[in-house]
Amino acid sequence: FCLGLYRGGNRYEIHFEAFADEIVLSRRERQGELRALAQRYAARLEHYVRDAPYNWFNWHDFWEPDPARADDARLARAAVSRGAA
Repeated sequence: FCLGLYRGGNRYEIHFEAFADEIVLSRRERQGELRALAQRYAARLEHYVRDAPYNWFNWHDFWEPDPARADDARLARAAVSRGAA
């Protein structure tokens, strides 16, 4: 697990944490094991989000539909017809 936190000016903190030496999932318990790994990852991320809450943003408007994609074009037309776009 690694991430960088902006601390103002030209200061950054880089964090590296061992998440697992190896991840082996059993066939029988795969879903539960994946859920536990995802929860562990989310807990570590939450720790850093709470430590530096204003560090988290996204430069890409990925929530906006991409009209070039057929499904997104349908969503974009629907948004326009509702007056949302």
